[in-house]
Amino acid sequence: MAVAEWEGTLDPESPLGLLTESFDLNTLLSRDSVALNAQKEKAEKLLELGNTFADRGDPQAARRALESAYELSKFDIDFNEDARVQLDNLKVQQTMVGLTSWRNQAFSNVAEGGGEPARIE
Repeated sequence: MAVAEWEGTLDPESPLGLLTESFDLNTLLSRDSVALNAQKEKAEKLLELGNTFADRGDPQAARRALESAYELSKFDIDFNEDARVQLDNLKVQQTMVGLTSWRNQAFSNVAEGGGEPARIE
């Protein structure tokens, strides 16, 4: 398909139409600082939300929130380590609950006359 008609030039209509703000180092650093602060606030809220979910007994939601907080806080080493430790503790807790549940189910099968407990191989 070919263009049959066109008008105009390649000159901008307004010399200031594209750039309304100058870019210098201070502007860049200021924008970066604002963005990092917003990201840190979001990570802090997610960490609190993760702890709330864990306290309420919703480990899947807690894990998602803590993972998000961990990913959003890569620029803040101390906060990132706190989020990582809390996420690892939640994972260990979930593992212990799963193993305890499996063990209890295996022993309840034995108590009901199901024979030997199942073995993991």
